Amino acid sequence: MQSKLEVGRAGRHHGMIVTPPRLNLRRGASYQLEKGRPLSATSSRFSFNHLLFSPPPSPSLPALVPRPKKSPTRARPTRVFRLVAWIAGTLFIVYVASRVVRRHVDLNPVRMTFIAPRTEEFEMVSQNGLPDFPTPIMAKDAWGRSSWTVSIPKDHDFPLGVREYTDIMDSCHEVAATVRGSRDWTGKSNQQTTSMTSYGVSDPYYVDVRRAEKSGLLPTGAPDEQNQKAKRSHSRGNLVGASEDQNLPECETSLTVVLETSDAGLGSTLMMLWTAYGIAAEQGRAFFVDDSRWAYGRYTSMFEAPPTAGCRAPPRHEMVPCPTQAAHLVVSSATARHVLMDSLSSGGATDAEQARKRVFGLARRGYEALFRVVKEDADYIGRRVKDLALKATKAGVPVAGMHIRRGDCHPLAAPYSASYIPNEIYAESARSALSALSSASRAGGELFVLASDDPTIYAADEFSHAHHAQERIKLASKEADNLERARKQRNPHVFHRFVDEAFGWEGGFFSAMFWNLGQPRGAAPGSFESIRDAAEETVKLRGYLGRAYVLDLAVLAQSGDVVVCAVGSMGCRLLGVMMGWEAVEAGRWVNIDGEHGWMGLTW
Repeated sequence: MQSKLEVGRAGRHHGMIVTPPRLNLRRGASYQLEKGRPLSATSSRFSFNHLLFSPPPSPSLPALVPRPKKSPTRARPTRVFRLVAWIAGTLFIVYVASRVVRRHVDLNPVRMTFIAPRTEEFEMVSQNGLPDFPTPIMAKDAWGRSSWTVSIPKDHDFPLGVREYTDIMDSCHEVAATVRGSRDWTGKSNQQTTSMTSYGVSDPYYVDVRRAEKSGLLPTGAPDEQNQKAKRSHSRGNLVGASEDQNLPECETSLTVVLETSDAGLGSTLMMLWTAYGIAAEQGRAFFVDDSRWAYGRYTSMFEAPPTAGCRAPPRHEMVPCPTQAAHLVVSSATARHVLMDSLSSGGATDAEQARKRVFGLARRGYEALFRVVKEDADYIGRRVKDLALKATKAGVPVAGMHIRRGDCHPLAAPYSASYIPNEIYAESARSALSALSSASRAGGELFVLASDDPTIYAADEFSHAHHAQERIKLASKEADNLERARKQRNPHVFHRFVDEAFGWEGGFFSAMFWNLGQPRGAAPGSFESIRDAAEETVKLRGYLGRAYVLDLAVLAQSGDVVVCAVGSMGCRLLGVMMGWEAVEAGRWVNIDGEHGWMGLTW
């Protein structure tokens, strides 16, 4: 019998309500708003608690297979954008601040170096603003850190004089040492301060001219226009072969050789020129030659222009003589030694023999690129070499070339240092060298080709059958000229106009004679500084001397089976470069001036 189900209101009936077992459901405690208090029918019907609270997880056994690891949560795009924006803003603020600080340079006062008059000593002085003459300067930034550069006024003459380059070079050493001492945080103030920097090592405290202008170390304002126009015709010099095409880019680095020198001879200038070209080619620099103050006239009257650089020359005030790490370097007779030593150190030469070969290689590279004489001289050299070769072939004898330098150049060997090497030593050395190379000379046959700065050498008994290296340009002899004049004035009864005594080169080439060419008798002794006021005829005469020297060297180097000379003469060293290192090692280039080997620029 089924039991009856009585349903009634709780407030009105007092009977017990019995729920069938299938409907006897109870809520868990987690579904109660309060512990121990059941939800009423009304609250359970309209509440949203069942949407906010989840039932407790049901118990489960551990998984037999490990669960795969969850990939890390990716950053939200907004966070990435915020991070990038924060970094960019920080970098921008730092950049702006650094630019402001870098332009804040203490130019008031600027510390500079100059040589005090009479004392010839260096003295660091302070001045408001930049000096109006070329000099290295030292300045400090906002943090008090010192650096240095070379200041050359934009309206200053280019190139500077030999003495100016010498003074700047010495000042660079002093300023660099002062800056290095002020930046030495270790406190070692007793270090040697007379050297600018070790050879082959860059100075970290030097600021190049262009970078100094950008950073505010040097002013970038143009000079006064009126003053610039007044000096424009003199301030830019004459760079041989330099292009003025504004469409070409400006050279990033360059090396310019200034041919002005106090040495009257041409040999040292040629050796400096060839060696500097080798250094420029090795360092990837554009190469220029300035001949505006060369004693021998225009470079193109003797040689063809150097190979073009493919870029425009930099502003002249950026061409500085020191340090050698400068972007645009000027090499003159005053700075050639320092540039060469720096190149040797950076090239890894460890001993004297390696340094000798390296200098030879640099000079040889310059010779191959620059020794291109003008066409009329080149044609003559070719004809002369063929003519001498034909004479030697007909006689069946080898050719021995000899270069004899007299004048103001004395040998290095002690026995002859106050005089000259005798002629017979040249002749015997030539025969001995030929005997070692050819059997024809053992029969007593040889053809001598002679070049000398002393015209009386050709009349010596030892060289009575010698041929002149070239007969295109000869040095005058006073004796020959006077004999010719006497022949024309044989009649003693006829009045002849007085003619000044002839000028000859007896004894050889002397610097005083060279600088006084074209000067009237009784004039004050000339110097290399007088070439600026030299007459056109005087410069042309000097050019002929230079061309004769070049022709002699070219014919000897190309025609001689052996060449005998004294290494104390720069012409002898040039002959070694022109013949090549193989000829030097094979004994075809013979030095009779002591036990010296080949050498380049004297240092």
